[in-house]
Amino acid sequence: MRFSSRELLIALGVLVVLYAITLLEFVAISPDLRIRSFLVDPPGSAEGGIVIRQTPGLKFKEGQDPPQVGDVLLNVVWQPTPTLLDFFQANDRLYHPDEKEIDRVNVTDEPSDWSAFKVSGLVQEFDKNGPRRRLAEVIYRSFRNDARGRVETCWVEIQSAPPMELALSFLWLIPHLGILLVGGAAFWQRPFDRSARLFYVMCIVTLGAYVGGFHWWTVANSAWLTFPFIVCGVLLPAVTLHFFLVFPRPIGWAVHRPGTLVVLLYTLPVLAMIAGAAFLIYSRFGAPTTESATDPATIARNVVALSALKASVNAYLAIAAAYYGLTLAALIRTALTVREPAERAQVRWILGAALLATIPVGYTIWLAGTDRAAFAFGEARIPMFFASFGFLLAYAVGMARHRLLLADEVISKGVRYYSARMGLTALVAAALAALGMWAGAWDAWLPHPQSTVAVVAVIVLAVALLLFARDRVQQELDRRFFSEKYQLGAALRGVHVSAEMQNDEFELGHRVVDSCRQALEIARVAVYRRSPTGAGGHRLAASAGGGFPDELQLDDSIVAALAEGGSIQRVLAGSRADLSAPQELLRRLSARLLYAPPTGHGVTTLLVLGSKDNDAAFTAEDLTFLSALGHVADVALGAGIHRRLEEQLRLTTERLQHAEEAAIGQSRQIAVLQGELTDLYVRQGAAPHISVEGDFRREIIRGESSAMASVLETVRKVAGSDATVMIRGESGTGKELLAQVVHDNSPRRDGPLVRVHCAALSPTLLESELFGHVKGAFTGADRDKIGRFQLADGGTLFLDEIGEISPETQVKLLRVLQERCFEPVGSSQTVRVDVRLITATNRNLEEMIEDGQFREDLYYRLKVVSVTLPALRERAGDVYDLAFTFLHRAARRFGKPVTRIDDAALAVLTRYPWPGNVRELQNVIERAVVLTDGEAITVADLPAELAPLRPAPTAGQRPPATSSRLSIVKKDERPPRRLSGPSNVSKKSDGRASTSVADGTEREQLVAALRDADGNKAEAARALGLPRSTFFSKLKKHDLS
Repeated sequence: MRFSSRELLIALGVLVVLYAITLLEFVAISPDLRIRSFLVDPPGSAEGGIVIRQTPGLKFKEGQDPPQVGDVLLNVVWQPTPTLLDFFQANDRLYHPDEKEIDRVNVTDEPSDWSAFKVSGLVQEFDKNGPRRRLAEVIYRSFRNDARGRVETCWVEIQSAPPMELALSFLWLIPHLGILLVGGAAFWQRPFDRSARLFYVMCIVTLGAYVGGFHWWTVANSAWLTFPFIVCGVLLPAVTLHFFLVFPRPIGWAVHRPGTLVVLLYTLPVLAMIAGAAFLIYSRFGAPTTESATDPATIARNVVALSALKASVNAYLAIAAAYYGLTLAALIRTALTVREPAERAQVRWILGAALLATIPVGYTIWLAGTDRAAFAFGEARIPMFFASFGFLLAYAVGMARHRLLLADEVISKGVRYYSARMGLTALVAAALAALGMWAGAWDAWLPHPQSTVAVVAVIVLAVALLLFARDRVQQELDRRFFSEKYQLGAALRGVHVSAEMQNDEFELGHRVVDSCRQALEIARVAVYRRSPTGAGGHRLAASAGGGFPDELQLDDSIVAALAEGGSIQRVLAGSRADLSAPQELLRRLSARLLYAPPTGHGVTTLLVLGSKDNDAAFTAEDLTFLSALGHVADVALGAGIHRRLEEQLRLTTERLQHAEEAAIGQSRQIAVLQGELTDLYVRQGAAPHISVEGDFRREIIRGESSAMASVLETVRKVAGSDATVMIRGESGTGKELLAQVVHDNSPRRDGPLVRVHCAALSPTLLESELFGHVKGAFTGADRDKIGRFQLADGGTLFLDEIGEISPETQVKLLRVLQERCFEPVGSSQTVRVDVRLITATNRNLEEMIEDGQFREDLYYRLKVVSVTLPALRERAGDVYDLAFTFLHRAARRFGKPVTRIDDAALAVLTRYPWPGNVRELQNVIERAVVLTDGEAITVADLPAELAPLRPAPTAGQRPPATSSRLSIVKKDERPPRRLSGPSNVSKKSDGRASTSVADGTEREQLVAALRDADGNKAEAARALGLPRSTFFSKLKKHDLS
């Protein structure tokens, strides 16, 4: 089973949370003698032991002299402690004592009496009530009364971690877990967002580093808990700096050299992790045993290892300070340059926290340089707690008020509601627990007969008050979080009343507007209704707040987005060029949300809503309210219109029935007239004149169907701009011709139109072809070559089959689109170009993005304007025009007097689904012109796969030719080839035709065609009757390119 990076990072976050909980549990139950020491002491300061630097809260057997700061610790529970590693190994006996070796003593006994039967250096005191405390024997050298030092013995109480330390850890952990959950949810919903991913990783390493560093002395007793702390600690400065280099917009090398930036940021942390891992391995597997602890060689080796660790820690503290300084610089630069108000507020809050944190961070650094003992053993905890808590507060404010990481979209109203309920329940539970503790204390103080009655009475009264208060708070929560459901009933009743009393569109529209304003607290609302005839777009039915146009024209992308999701919310964008069509419409309307009730008949009713009064995002509950209200309103608004149109539809249907019969005769007459007109032009040796509509030239695109009219209208609008255009459609629909039309109608028409077929070139050749190369750039580069981008300077570059380019070329193409500059292969000189880019593809780029085969950022750069060419089966009315156009061209090309197509053949052509689209129709007509013996193309001249569509042959009619629609006879008259199954056309769920081809058979036929053509791909493609682009795609599919 393979896991995505998103799933692995989420799993890593869960593991770190479990690590933090496990660590705190370990700290809570860990034995502690309250003796602290440095990693390594100065030479000659602690002969045979380690210098005691602190004894916070040390407890010992009464009547003994305890070890003090400056004394040398020699032995703990009978194990020598010449180095700190030996001390931690002695501590291990406190974690896992052998109960049989623990001596049991009376609390009144004197330590001098214990020496007669002590076994392990551990004792358990008992009194009449049972076991009390445990004590460990500590041997140390004291210099209080003897300058040379006197060896003393003391029994030190084994304690647990200080409660205040654990309390501070939990106080920090709870809000940080909330921030981590929000960051994880944002990353899960937007894995492509680099800022969300780095924020989540930063939260992970912060959790591990803070909890581990807060209790490092205790954690050091376990190598398994120490290593995750080391990893998180060394990564934290680098990850934090990395995050603020890309948030909210990438700056510096994060834009131009992201790979180099990663190497520079993480090289030192990785080396530090390796060093830490090496030390842990040594301490666990190379550490001294009890028998070898006093060996001079072992002691020397331990001192070297601890000295290296100390030097590494000091060096990395300096590096971390440098990282923090760079983080501040990045924050300051971003705060001065960011333009979006919400992003500016987010950055300024975080920058404020960072500047305030310089005080405790600076104090901690000063402490590290002046008082190493205070720094190492706890005095830096409180300052670092406040520094980290300041960042948590800044993140929380950014999420709550300024949409940091779009948290309002991650944390739904339902999540906030149930969190509030859980908080309320926790408060009530805490109050009941406190009441129980208070009642227990009162019961112990009062005489028994009185206490029973009094305690019961107080508890009953207090519980009743608590439950009453809880219910009132719960009602208030319901009203605040779900106010829409209380207003939905009234809104729906008002719409129903208006619908029953009158079918006035104006009155109904204003009912809907008023309901939205009251329930959602919005000042600007508008309701649009689609024109009954389908022309003229959507007209304004009612509005409030002003600023709405009387009519809206929705293009296909907006309709598709509304049909898919029902609503479109406005999101932040870096520039106007990054805006999609729906987002551009929201910007023009100064609106926050578009909502269309699902009807199954497209967008009939459109609600346009401005910002809420509190500027919050629309939630799932808001959309539920709009869905219920919009559905009822749509039905009510449409009822009157349907009744008015009912009679018109009946009359229109009758007229259409009569017109349909007349249209059949007219289409035959048109075919005859077109044939005669074509014959006339052939005899005169001229091409038919094709009109130009106004200033819009479309001579090379034939067809007057509504589908083509819509495409050409979009092209007319976009041609005058420099917007990047993506042309989509099945193979053979005429994408290259449409690119020519865009160029011919653009201000760049006098410039070059350079075409590149991406599938026909290998990745290396494609890069050289696009960007050019210099002499010596690679083997065979014997001269400089200008790339297609440079050739198209001042004009248009058309990239066909854009879905076939390699990931490396995608990265370079994205840079050209962003900066309009590039470097030829092998050159360091930047070339700037002014090129308009048009791309085409028949691939599903969205699926390729999901599979990681196509970059999402490049996709949105290329899809500024998307035009989809309809398949020929979707514009069957254009078959007549196209067929006679190809007939004219083929007749002139082959020098044959073919001037028309008979009625039966035309009927077959119009019924055929044309899986190969216009290119297939052209091949069929050319083939028929070649094969026919008369002046007209008949059914007998059409290919075999059209046989199911032709009428039964009559007497005297010759049988149809048996060759495939893709078959072309070769010069040597060998039997023609074709790919298996081209006529096995089925319909997919999306309505497109698909060809079922066995991969093995198809590969064999491609290989055979290449072999017969002696490796000439163009000749092999012609022999198979395939377009070159399709042929190259199939070669790539079967790894034959």
